[in-house]
Amino acid sequence: MSLRRLAAVATREVARISRAGPPPRVPRPASAAFVQTGAIARTHPNAYSSSAAAAPTASLAALRAARSLRASARHGSSKAGRPKLATPPRESSTPRPSGAAPAASSALPTRASAQSLHLAVENAYLNWVRNGITATALGMAFVHFRVTTDDAEFSLGGAVLQTMGAAYVVIGAASYVSSAFFLRRELALTAFGAAWYAANAAWPLAMYATGMACLLDWHPTWLLTLLAANAHRLPEQWQDRYVSVVGEKGRRRDVKDAGRARNGKKTLATSWGNS
Repeated sequence: MSLRRLAAVATREVARISRAGPPPRVPRPASAAFVQTGAIARTHPNAYSSSAAAAPTASLAALRAARSLRASARHGSSKAGRPKLATPPRESSTPRPSGAAPAASSALPTRASAQSLHLAVENAYLNWVRNGITATALGMAFVHFRVTTDDAEFSLGGAVLQTMGAAYVVIGAASYVSSAFFLRRELALTAFGAAWYAANAAWPLAMYATGMACLLDWHPTWLLTLLAANAHRLPEQWQDRYVSVVGEKGRRRDVKDAGRARNGKKTLATSWGNS
């Protein structure tokens, strides 16, 4: 009897629930999709059911699209037809002061680097000239030793060392100019700088050549003319040497002229005798 009553109560409850319908659902937080659905429902009441059914699908699609875009921006896409987003550079772990300027490009020389390179080129040139003067001085010592010991007027060893010194000076000047030409961008060379390099390579070479010519008793004419124009300003030792040099040069000229005159007379006598 109790089982029949329990079955009857259960039957009545099922019938009542089927007539009342399902219990009301708890509203979710409003999102863009649900707000759009609500606007559509207010505007078009008949389209509420289809919009409400499509709202979860649209929100899931938007969420998936946002996740895919975030992953593409982080790792880049390797699929064909989809652009690969550039990965932003990572910031250095070393903090940079707020007022610090960005570092200059390594392709453009700075004043400090150009100055240090200029000093290196100058030092290399001075080494060449120093070696040339040392070799020349050693050759002169050889000549002096041979003259004092053997009463000789010339020394072959001294001439070899003097030639080596001259080669050092010439090669140093050429290397100095060529280094300035090939490193003109790193040196930030201007027109004035190029003129300075050319003059600095020319005047030591010219003075060395003049000194060696005077040593070999080949006194240049321009030097004698310059000394004659400033003879009264020269020290006494310079004046005495100038007078002796000019006198020796004049004596040699007279000797050459006399020899040419004798040779001319002999040629003339020979021609008359043959005729």
